[in-house]
Amino acid sequence: MFAVVSDCLKYALKHNYISIDDFYTTDTKLISKLEPFVEKDSHFKKLWERMHGHFSVKQDLNSRRIFCKSRVVDPLVLDDKEIKRFSDIETNWKKIVEKEIEPREYFLSILDTKEF
Repeated sequence: MFAVVSDCLKYALKHNYISIDDFYTTDTKLISKLEPFVEKDSHFKKLWERMHGHFSVKQDLNSRRIFCKSRVVDPLVLDDKEIKRFSDIETNWKKIVEKEIEPREYFLSILDTKEF
C-alpha cells in the first residue's frame, strides 16, 4: 500500500497538482486538492483508484522491489520489581522477535482491478 500511495503522490507532485507544502496540511486538505484531477487525467485516475484499494499484486522477481518493515512488539514489563523486555523473560517470544524483526523483501507487480 505504501508503494501505491507513493506512486500517486509522486505523480501529483511532478504534475503540480500538489506542492511539498501541501504535505504539511491535513490529509483532508491534501486529498481535496487532488480530487479535481481524477477525471481530468486518466493516468492519475488509475493511480488514484489504486490508492483507494482498487488493485491486486502478484509476485514477480522481475518487478518492483518493496520492503515492509517489521511490526513486531517487544514491550517492557515489570518482572519481580524490575523492568525488562518481555523477550528477556520469555525465550519463545525472543525467538519470534529475532525472526520477525528483519524487514521483509518482496518483488511485486501491481495489477489494476481490470487485470485480475
